[in-house]
Amino acid sequence: FVLLLVCLISTTISVSASVSAESAPQVIAVAAYLPEWRTRSINYDALFTHVTHAIFFSLEVDPKTGLPTAKDRLPNEQVLEEAQVAMRKANAAVASGVADVTPRAKRHAILCFGGNGRSAGFSAMAKNSKKRSKFVKALVKLLVKNKMT
Repeated sequence: FVLLLVCLISTTISVSASVSAESAPQVIAVAAYLPEWRTRSINYDALFTHVTHAIFFSLEVDPKTGLPTAKDRLPNEQVLEEAQVAMRKANAAVASGVADVTPRAKRHAILCFGGNGRSAGFSAMAKNSKKRSKFVKALVKLLVKNKMT
C-alpha cells in the first residue's frame, strides 16, 4: 500500500461542474501530510474517515551511498499498526458502501523522501544505476521490516 510521493505529484484531478453526481462517479484524492513530530498524536480512525492518502514525512537519501537515512523519522511500530488498522477499516467501509467514509476511494499510506531541505541525496542516487538498485533493495527491506507492504 505504499506509493512514492512522485505518483501524487504527477497526478492531476479535475472535476467538471457539468457532470452531476448521478451521471458519473467522481474519485477524489485527499492527502494528509504527516511530519514525524505529529504521527504519535493523530487519531488514525478519524483521519482515514476523510483522507485517502496519508503521507509520512520524511526520510532522506544518503548522497554517498544512495541508501535511505533518517529512519528514526518513521512512525514507531505501535503508530504504524494504528494507522494500518484504521486504513483497513476505512478500506472495508469503502468496499461495502458504508456512508460515513468519504471520499469513496481506497486509502493509502505513502512514505515520503525529501522535502523541506531534506532532498540533497535524492538526485545523486537517482542518476546512478548502482545507487538506485541499492536504494530500491534497501527500501523494500525497510518497508517489509516495518510491515508497510
